[in-house]
Amino acid sequence: MRGLGISKGFDKSRKNGWFVCVRQPDGRRPKLYFADERARDQAFAQKLKEVRQYGVPEVVSPSDRQTLAEMKDRASRTGLTILEIFMRGLSHSRVDVRTTIDIAVDELLDEQEKLFQRGQISRPRRLEIRRMLRRYADRNRSRLVAEITRADLRGYLDSLEVAPQTRLNHARALSFFFRWCVAEGYARDNPVPAQRGVDRIPSVFTNAQVDALFDRVHRDFPELLAMLGVQWFAGLRPGASHHLRWEDIDFNRARIMIQPHGNKLRQPDIVRDLPPTVFGLLASVRQPSGPIPPPNHIRRVRELHEALGYGGAGRPRWPEDVARHTFASNLYAHYELDSRRVEAVLLHSSSAMLRKHYLLKNIPAEDAAAYFARYVPSA
Repeated sequence: MRGLGISKGFDKSRKNGWFVCVRQPDGRRPKLYFADERARDQAFAQKLKEVRQYGVPEVVSPSDRQTLAEMKDRASRTGLTILEIFMRGLSHSRVDVRTTIDIAVDELLDEQEKLFQRGQISRPRRLEIRRMLRRYADRNRSRLVAEITRADLRGYLDSLEVAPQTRLNHARALSFFFRWCVAEGYARDNPVPAQRGVDRIPSVFTNAQVDALFDRVHRDFPELLAMLGVQWFAGLRPGASHHLRWEDIDFNRARIMIQPHGNKLRQPDIVRDLPPTVFGLLASVRQPSGPIPPPNHIRRVRELHEALGYGGAGRPRWPEDVARHTFASNLYAHYELDSRRVEAVLLHSSSAMLRKHYLLKNIPAEDAAAYFARYVPSA
């Protein structure tokens, strides 16, 4: 920066030629080299903050709290140069207490956007980080990064009304964010509490269990039929089904529209190539317009689970994502082990997710045919 005594660039004569140049009091301008552009830019940004805050580009800034003699002693013991010790100190000993959560999140997401444009991160990864960090920033917009504590983050994570695996994903995104904040000098350490991995033992219901479920729905919970139908026979996540409207069901083209606010990735999507089961079920309770889930659907679903013997003291918990897992496993057998076709229906970007979480049980073809034979009008 002109007039501030600090600059950055690339030396083509060196293999790792990214450098930051800091003017010293005696007029010399030594260069500190870095292995990659990102490390160079982080060091440059941190030094620039120091310069703008204190007004002069000193070699030993007030944030380092060390005399030049102490730095020389450290250099003799470690073999590092004074400039290297100084640049390391910038990222470890100084915390910018003025940076708020929303500013830091904006800066990180700008970096992520640049990495995406260069092809260094995938689109789903970029969208997932953006969605989770925006959600956190909306709740803590004006709070300072440096004042966030472990208890604050534990309370935030516990307050999320999401599945255990999704809560773990949020914790990982926040840990990534606060590690970045430490490197940028916005926080002294990463306050995200350690998370225990989710003991994920996915379940797939048998046809007899599915029959028992829907028999109980027809008898005692008919208002839930359409919402549960799109979960069990179209593979929609609960969050998507909770925001679904009758206007989103295209009976003519046999597809279901998912609006951004109901999508995990906060983008519109279309579920197509579905067996006719779900549309036969929806046609039996079809309405011209309005929301598909009833107003009290959360409480009524809990009551349904209790009626089936789940939840409460001494009872097993309702299996996580059992509807989507059961649907995917049956669809895989129904579509003759065509994983790409199943991935498209589930709106997955790769087969890794499908094989890790959904192909949990080898369903016989005749059982899969019986699973999707429900609600289909006879010819």
